[in-house]
Amino acid sequence: MSPKQFRHRLAEFIVGHRWLVLAAMALLTAFFAAGVARMDVRTIFSDLFPKNHPFVKVYKDHQNFGNPLTVTLMVRRTDGQDVFQADTMDKVWQISRDIDLAPGVDHDQVLSIATPKARYTVVTPDGIFSNPIMDDHSPTTPEELTEVRHRVNESPGARTSCVCGWFVDHHQRHVH
Repeated sequence: MSPKQFRHRLAEFIVGHRWLVLAAMALLTAFFAAGVARMDVRTIFSDLFPKNHPFVKVYKDHQNFGNPLTVTLMVRRTDGQDVFQADTMDKVWQISRDIDLAPGVDHDQVLSIATPKARYTVVTPDGIFSNPIMDDHSPTTPEELTEVRHRVNESPGARTSCVCGWFVDHHQRHVH
């Protein structure tokens, strides 16, 4: 039987038995409609990722750390010194600026101790002041580095989210 003959016979059957076909369609629709109430429709973004990719495995192992649309970078010294060194602060400054200037980046979402969004608060008799942790340049002098360290210690949010607390605490306990 050719496809054309099958289509013609199917059309003849449907037209000839239209009430039977309508009843079958109504029953089929009712059957599927009964299940709609129990159906859970949602989009889980991470389900769209390839399951065996190494990046996806890391994300699934650390789901409470960021999200798939966030890039998190860490600058770490391997020589035993804390991060409050001129060369490290300059790296953080440059990386933060380069990321902020990259096309397609939401500038309001870039957070680093080098961005104005990371702030520390000072209470004085004149009022409460909230200032950026880093000024408009990377700290280079020992005084500026000490000031940035002090500002980080004055900002619990920056200390836990922008500068790993262990490095700050470890350095303060062993070097004064």
